[in-house]
Amino acid sequence: MKIQILLITLLVGCAYASPSYALVENMQHNSATNDGFFDHFNKYTYAGCNAEVNSYASTTTEINNVYTTTSSNTAKINTYWNSVKSVSGRLVSKKQYRGGLWIFDIKHIPQGTKVWPALWMMSGTPCPDHGNAWPAKGEIDIIEATYESDKSAMIQKPAIHTGGSCMEPSFWQPNVPYSGSYNEDPVACTASAGCNCATTSGPNGCWWADIRTGSFIENVNSNGGGFYALVWNSDGIKVFYWARGSEPADVTNGSPQPWNWNQNQYDTATNRQASWDFTTSCPSSRFDFLNLIIDNKLCGEKYSTGCSASSSDNYAAMSWEFNSIKMYTPISDLYYGCFTEFSSRIFSHQTTGGASNTPKACIAACRQDGYAWAGLQYSSECWCTNSQAWQNYPSTACTMACPAYSYGGVLDHCGGSWANDVYGTGV
Repeated sequence: MKIQILLITLLVGCAYASPSYALVENMQHNSATNDGFFDHFNKYTYAGCNAEVNSYASTTTEINNVYTTTSSNTAKINTYWNSVKSVSGRLVSKKQYRGGLWIFDIKHIPQGTKVWPALWMMSGTPCPDHGNAWPAKGEIDIIEATYESDKSAMIQKPAIHTGGSCMEPSFWQPNVPYSGSYNEDPVACTASAGCNCATTSGPNGCWWADIRTGSFIENVNSNGGGFYALVWNSDGIKVFYWARGSEPADVTNGSPQPWNWNQNQYDTATNRQASWDFTTSCPSSRFDFLNLIIDNKLCGEKYSTGCSASSSDNYAAMSWEFNSIKMYTPISDLYYGCFTEFSSRIFSHQTTGGASNTPKACIAACRQDGYAWAGLQYSSECWCTNSQAWQNYPSTACTMACPAYSYGGVLDHCGGSWANDVYGTGV
């Protein structure tokens, strides 16, 4: 619940054009401790839903075969034939989110002529196929790919779906530079009003087909995977992709700077992009708290009714494999305010501080040590706690500058004498 309350502020807006981001969730397997990636998700065990011919792993044997890890610290979601039918997996995050920045380091995406892999967000358990919360609470598709025969490849189509009206510019489908068989979700678009992303009947929405050859799923996989990113803030929703080796340095160094990322990467000639702006015609309220979901369907309603699975299918190519998923939020959105400290110490665990003390460094140190809140005190001190008692003692004494870096605005001070600037860590 701490994260849910915390992330609401992302949609209210941030006072800084270029905020410093803090890592609040790292989904990554650790072979030494045999934990990490799957701990962040519930394994969905419903036997089947919608029109897929596969079922989701439900028995102990199926779960052990579908959800696996490797000695190189990757996590896999496999699809396999169990002598009767195909079995796949669906993960639903234990937490819900309403804003944030995600970086997905993916080594392999399911590929084939009848698979339908998806990395997406919606509220609740998506089966029957979407659940009672859909589309009222919104849907964000980060990766949704299907095989398109006219391209002889799997095309990636990021998208949004809303319950209420959400008008986006008229360059959205069907007015896109590719009119192949992927166009299964027609919506009413006009040059003057744009396109309505509301889902009034069927799976309508606004999506973008990434038809760059290097973005075809087969080519992503042959290049060792790639990096995808989702930015969801007060401005809107944006999806990014970089081939492995071409990603900006800040994508992997722990200090993402999305304001510097190429916003027109999908079609530079026409400035079309996988981007949906929040406006009075499409308010941010169209999206509520959402779960992160990873699954792979075999056949399903995106393919013809004649689609079927067999033991001869290439199941080895149908796996998801993740190096990591990292979720960040602007440090300004982790800030709770200034609160009094006492000699008995509410914040009782002291950690890294000194001349390098900053909100970002203190948050990271307390998070690493397993504490829910970080307190910056007396400029150079960093303290941590899991107690909520500090909430009862607001203060105005946090006036001492940080020794290492000035963030601007509320973030340019690091507590005061017996006063803590308090930040959540995401733990």
